[in-house]
Amino acid sequence: MTIDTPVPAGWASLKELPVLGERQDVWQCYVHKLRTWTQSFTKTAEGESVLVRPYLILVVSVGNGMFLTTSSETATAEGATNILRQGEAPTTTQVLQFLQGVMSAPRVMNTSMEGAAPPTPARPAKITFCDTPTSALHYGENDKWSSVTACKYVPEGRALLQELGIQAIFAPVPQPLMQSIVRGQIEKNLAQVMSSEVGSGLNAMPGLSSFVNGFTDTFGESLFDTATTFHRAEVWKKIPPEERRPIKVSFVLATDAEGNRYRAQGYAALLGDLSAEDGDTFGLGLYKEEKLAWAAVQGVADDQEASIAGQSLLYFPPTEVPFEDLDDIERGDWKIPGTSQVPLFCKFEVDQEDAEAALFMTRPNLIDLMWFDLAMKAIIQLVEGGELTSAESKDLAVAQGPWTVRSTSCAAKGATEDIEIDVTCPVHASAAALTQALDNLSVGAGAAGPPDDGYL
Repeated sequence: MTIDTPVPAGWASLKELPVLGERQDVWQCYVHKLRTWTQSFTKTAEGESVLVRPYLILVVSVGNGMFLTTSSETATAEGATNILRQGEAPTTTQVLQFLQGVMSAPRVMNTSMEGAAPPTPARPAKITFCDTPTSALHYGENDKWSSVTACKYVPEGRALLQELGIQAIFAPVPQPLMQSIVRGQIEKNLAQVMSSEVGSGLNAMPGLSSFVNGFTDTFGESLFDTATTFHRAEVWKKIPPEERRPIKVSFVLATDAEGNRYRAQGYAALLGDLSAEDGDTFGLGLYKEEKLAWAAVQGVADDQEASIAGQSLLYFPPTEVPFEDLDDIERGDWKIPGTSQVPLFCKFEVDQEDAEAALFMTRPNLIDLMWFDLAMKAIIQLVEGGELTSAESKDLAVAQGPWTVRSTSCAAKGATEDIEIDVTCPVHASAAALTQALDNLSVGAGAAGPPDDGYL
């Protein structure tokens, strides 16, 4: 199959350049989506810039470790720079145009070579390519690189590079280069310059894929698909704030050799209301105690214990979401409700050594993420079936349920498994207290029997 890629102006003249000698004739070209925010170079029809994550075109001479850029002012639309402030990944033509500048007017970026004469214009014998989604693909599996076409710059740029006698092939980024240079130096320095007025500290939080033990791409895809379906179900319209109560969700997590079952259990609290005039968020809270869930659904803002003990799923614009999550969403093509509604799963903690310390956010563990996944699936089923939206459900003095729904999860065992989810809605605390007092007067308080299951 022939791919027609627009030819950069003056491309054919590169044939006149000499071929680099040994230890200089192989280049690595890495197109990297930077973990920082900045204003776009181009403006909208209204003359405004938009926030974008810029792209870095990093060219490294593999044999001698030189980081190459160009002094050509026509190498990019922004001039002699290897950073493109645009919202979309550079086209193959843009990358080839930059490489044209590197060949015809090279400049070395290594600080150890500052002040040295620029290299002589020349062309390499081979260029390896990769981009952010493919940066770690088949790392260490060299025999598979020649057949990779997932990085578009290889199939789309191969023919034009072959005209110059340059071989184009895929190769992932060496991890020392990624961690030490890209993450440790380039992104760190650019973030200080570009992100001074945009983004937030949430961007720097670790991603679910690196922080959560046992988290897999398969579960990530399923979890974000559920979170997208949950948002699109518009539960905030079907259960408005005044009708909300905690939703107790539990399921069997494990069964031991003696048949004892161990459950994961928590109380769901619907958060926010996008229907309200000032509503700007919606989500789901997870609480281990019923009283904390009541405080959340009733909007008791000064309940510090509830804020400390809670975990939540909320939906934020990408500038408020960890970069690693954003990269995983793009790499795995995970679903999200919209470009400004990205699921964020977080957990609130406080320094136990310092009671006055400010709260900080971290990420939930795998079991809690599994609970979020199954709780959302159960709530969606019960909303669509009418159980959680019936006239009876609005009476907070009457318990609702129990209901049992079936769904699937691939979190705990790695493979998809069918799971029974038990759901109940407890009585409002004040109503429960009154009912208990009346029961005590009429029949006396009986001792509760032991539970059938253990709880984790």
